[in-house]
Amino acid sequence: RDLVNFPCNGRHQFHKGCLANTVRRVIHGNWRKCPICREECNSEQIAQLGLGGMEMATLNHSSSVRSAAFSPDGLRVVTVCPKTAQVWDAGSGKAMATLENSTRVRSAAFSPDGVRVVTASFKTALVWDASSGKVLERLKHSDLVGSAAFSPD
Repeated sequence: RDLVNFPCNGRHQFHKGCLANTVRRVIHGNWRKCPICREECNSEQIAQLGLGGMEMATLNHSSSVRSAAFSPDGLRVVTVCPKTAQVWDAGSGKAMATLENSTRVRSAAFSPDGVRVVTASFKTALVWDASSGKVLERLKHSDLVGSAAFSPD
C-alpha cells in the first residue's frame, strides 16, 4: 500500500489517494490540520508529502455535494447530494452506483470491508450494496438521523 505519514506529532498514516484532496486544500491555503488529531501543520511540511502531482478524477454531479468519503482501500468515493449518494471510481471518475433516496441524504460511509455503504436521512439509515446500489437493510428511527457509520468489526 502507498501509505504516507502525516507531518503531525502522531505521525498518523494515510493512503496517498485519500490525502490528495487534502493537499490540494492546503495548497489553496484553507486547511492545515491532521484529519485525526487535528494538530496544526505547516503547508510546506504537507506539500513535502509528495502528493501534489497525483492525478485525481473529477466527479461530475448534477447538484451540490454535501460530503464525500473514501472507501477503506482508497479506490472509490461516495458523495452525498440532496436526495442521492453516488459511488464513484476514484481513479477514473466513473459513476459506479447511484443510491436513490426519497428524503434528504445527510451522510454516507463505507463499511470497513468496502462492500456496503450506509446513508443517513430523515428517520432512516439505509444499508446499501456498494456495487449494485441495492438496499440491503432499512433501519427506522423515531427521530432525525443526522449521520451513520459502521463499527470497525
